[in-house]
Amino acid sequence: MRKRSPLSLLAIAIMLCLVSCSSPEKTAEKAAIKANTCCSDYFKELEKCEEDFCASFDAGKYANRKEAIQDYRARKEKVYETYEQKMNEAQEAFNKGLNSFGRDYKEKSQYLQSYYASLDMDRLSEVEASAKDTVLPDAVRMAVRSIMPSKPNLQQIQQELIGHSLSEGLEPDECWFSKDWRWNIEEGEVHDLHITETLRDTRDEYSFMADMVLQGEYTSFRASAQITYKLPEDEDWKIDYILSKGLRIIPTHKFDNILQFSIEDDGWGGVNALKIHNPSEIELGAFGFFYAYNEWHRFVAIIPPGETKQVGGTFCGGNVTNYKIAYVERH
Repeated sequence: MRKRSPLSLLAIAIMLCLVSCSSPEKTAEKAAIKANTCCSDYFKELEKCEEDFCASFDAGKYANRKEAIQDYRARKEKVYETYEQKMNEAQEAFNKGLNSFGRDYKEKSQYLQSYYASLDMDRLSEVEASAKDTVLPDAVRMAVRSIMPSKPNLQQIQQELIGHSLSEGLEPDECWFSKDWRWNIEEGEVHDLHITETLRDTRDEYSFMADMVLQGEYTSFRASAQITYKLPEDEDWKIDYILSKGLRIIPTHKFDNILQFSIEDDGWGGVNALKIHNPSEIELGAFGFFYAYNEWHRFVAIIPPGETKQVGGTFCGGNVTNYKIAYVERH
């Protein structure tokens, strides 16, 4: 039997090693380890991000807690961006390994099976959950909490009133609207805001009386309200609630002489009502009083263009003998 030379044996060993090293299973395992390492590195860097933020934290650098939280989250976002870059490299390694087997679908199948068997899917999910998590770590939260934000200024208050609502806030015999009526504050409606009285001023509560003008598209109100702020443990000052202390119409006097008023029979015979006719092409609201049954009654009547509305009468308050108009405004 012919013996193989040491050189040929070495060549065979090298070939076997190359085949072994480039097997689908081995190649896939390397690609999966690369991806798994990205996850491990992410959590190490995230922990370092938290430690660095807390170690260098200076409350004086921030105007409020929101700024500090934004700073931490920006740092955390950079950690995730680095993770994404490394994962892209890991994906390229995965694709390269898969493509190296050409059209050998059997080896490709072995490669994919081995890759996903070695890939730590739970860890990948943990990274994605961590990136979306908005809860601050305890150490970061404690650092942020050391910032004592300034009380909200008038500009802040005016902006933060948007989205809140106010009732008419008057005694029942002074109200024009129903008890369910509310003014929903929208962008650009609050004007001339000023604080008239501070009711409570503590470390975590700030309550005051404020006057303002609520300017709507057609009707505006002079408003008084109690505004109460709370300071949550990990946030800045925020409005806790608003309590209306009175909304009063600001008359424009633009429409005082448009509506036509008359006391006439209500059609049921022997009982009079106040008839209000609108000859214009715009919808108008009449706010006033009619006298019936020896007392004055408040009313609000909305009269569309060209129409006539009736106030009082047999089924709506009784026989009208007199009336007074407080406001006529566009509706």
